[in-house]
Amino acid sequence: MKKKTQLRLVLNLILILLLSACGGKGSASQNSHSQPENDTQSSWQDKHISLKHHFYDVYVADDIIYGYLITDDGITVVSQNAESEEVLREVAISNVYDVGNLTADAQGNIYLSGENTFWKIDGSGNITTFDNFTLEDVDWTRQVLPKGIYVDSEGYFYLHYEIMLPANLFNDEEEDDVYVPTDRIYVTDNQLNILFYEQVINAYGSQLLSFSFSENGTPTILVRTPDGFYISEIDVAGRKSVIKKEIDKIEISDSRSFAFTEKGFAFYSGNDLYFYDYAEQTQTRLLNLLSCGILADNIRYLGMKDGTIEIVDNYSETASSEYVTILEGENTKTTITLGVIMSNPELEQIVAGYNRFSDAGKVEIISYHTDDYSVGLDRLKLDIISGKAPDVMEVSEIDTNIFTAKGVFADLYTFMESDTDLQKDMLMDAVRTAYESDGHLYSMGAAFQIYSMWGAKGVFQENYGISMQRLIQLIENKGKTISAIWGFSADETVLTSLTTFSLNEFIDWDKAECDFTNEYMKGLLDFAAQYTGSYRGTLAKGISEGEILLTIGYIRSVVDYQVEKELYGGELAFVGLPTSKGTGTALSLRGQELAISAKGEHQELAWDFVKYYIQNGYTDLGFPTLKAQFDDAMQESMREHFVDSVDSVDGHERVPREVFWDGDGEMISIYAASQADVDAVIQLIERAETQYGYNPPIQNIINEEAQSYFSGQKDFQTVAEIIQNRVGIYLSEQMGN
Repeated sequence: MKKKTQLRLVLNLILILLLSACGGKGSASQNSHSQPENDTQSSWQDKHISLKHHFYDVYVADDIIYGYLITDDGITVVSQNAESEEVLREVAISNVYDVGNLTADAQGNIYLSGENTFWKIDGSGNITTFDNFTLEDVDWTRQVLPKGIYVDSEGYFYLHYEIMLPANLFNDEEEDDVYVPTDRIYVTDNQLNILFYEQVINAYGSQLLSFSFSENGTPTILVRTPDGFYISEIDVAGRKSVIKKEIDKIEISDSRSFAFTEKGFAFYSGNDLYFYDYAEQTQTRLLNLLSCGILADNIRYLGMKDGTIEIVDNYSETASSEYVTILEGENTKTTITLGVIMSNPELEQIVAGYNRFSDAGKVEIISYHTDDYSVGLDRLKLDIISGKAPDVMEVSEIDTNIFTAKGVFADLYTFMESDTDLQKDMLMDAVRTAYESDGHLYSMGAAFQIYSMWGAKGVFQENYGISMQRLIQLIENKGKTISAIWGFSADETVLTSLTTFSLNEFIDWDKAECDFTNEYMKGLLDFAAQYTGSYRGTLAKGISEGEILLTIGYIRSVVDYQVEKELYGGELAFVGLPTSKGTGTALSLRGQELAISAKGEHQELAWDFVKYYIQNGYTDLGFPTLKAQFDDAMQESMREHFVDSVDSVDGHERVPREVFWDGDGEMISIYAASQADVDAVIQLIERAETQYGYNPPIQNIINEEAQSYFSGQKDFQTVAEIIQNRVGIYLSEQMGN
């Protein structure tokens, strides 16, 4: 912990010095990044071939791809030539749905495994069913689950099952009624006569990670043990398995696919593809799969053949599975970098999509993640200021006000002026207004949300703007205190919530000046001191009993608005957060907030990716930032949902779009929105006047100094002057020239 603290202090000192030294917008070279070590090699070429269908399971052998899909009538098995893309066979098996894996032998016969049944499809499409198969040594088992069928070049079958066995077979101290999962692989001849079996217990630190065939067709098992890992190969002639290699040091976390060769094996962890070399006893990161447009979660098959990586994946944006080959070679596309504090599935989906479909270039994620989140954040800030920033940055955790004056971010409007696909007037006006800085736009995302405070319109007539004094007066007129407000987060102080919204009222970012000595600041401190949030029931119950009068929080969709209407029993009044001016309603981006480095060498390509994210990053969470997508979302919110019903006159039954539990035993059913609901949401968005965003250093100063006011040790004027002095020094350090 001491080393981490020292590192943070060093980084902060360097950051302050750089911030103070680089006030101008002079040029800087795009050097290597100072902190994150990402060893991705760009010397890989990928080729994508669309397959006939979206396959559930896949096997690849001798340039033939075998797969099956599930239909309403059963399963359909397909074989397709990987090079010519010609479909060789397409065979349907009716009324069969519960299928595990499939495999093929050297003659091209296809085999599928079921619960107690196996199927063989020969080269002519004839189907043979094997359903009288009897397993050995299963009398004392509790459960037998098939996991797969495999066949080698000699015609021997390998039937893989998971079996629940009595734990006392392996541990004498276990009770008789305790069972543990065990992987068992039965080896049979071509008539399914059992020759012997191998098993690995999946308990007490032991686990079978993979059973498959190596590049030369050897049946191979990878096992994790309390002491490490080992590779064993099944010797049919000797009726046993032989440990080939013991592995002490290797990091395998979530990989579900392994590709074995004579030299080692490939596997993935997260979206990184690795190779473990037997001779060198080293684990090497080959590449990040996102660079090839592949998400690890979509992989259905992983193999290696003569140095070529073979993958079949089910990318969600394509209508069929794809066969992807990856081999070392010159990468002809320009690669740009995307800096993030911590990656996430949403962003990885976007990067994979861009890399898969874009002809312009590729994006490589540079992660600044460390065990200490704040250290990673400081490292990214350091790279931004020192001119070593990635081409594109995810800046939702960074107060961009601190950096825009330094000229480190490119103005997105500059790119929009010459881009007919995405111009500034295509963005929602409220979003542009909230995120503009002196007529420039330095960051943007694909979705946004509204932050405000609301209650029943019959109780609060004011809409969009209320002073602290008026708010308290209205609540007291109802015989309540400010604790009748619901929604302050348990993860942050009430004062943090209030100042996050109102920070721009105290700070002039352009001049790097602040004033915390006004009556509005006193009102916030008094509010935070008096608020107890003492009501402990559910929101629905609190509203119905009159204990809760207002809710503070986010409106992310028309459905959110409809739910709040149901809770409050009618129309809503958006009074907004208490403010000295304006509507008290703010806006923040939801998801990723991307900015482009003004120092980057590939700014046009960086813009191409940012544009791709804005156009494709909306996922029904929040409101779209693009006007066209927003209009579509509003129309969709008014569309009724129906299901087929034999009980209705016209054969269709109206059903809710969404159903919510109110926390008090009742369900809230949300149907299609009315035009009035949509109009109310649009008005709410149009009234958002400012950007809702965090500045932890400043908010920490406020919270620290406010404690002496809350305890009565210091009066408001003294505390306000201390806050103003400390924040002023911070602004001078961060923004001074």
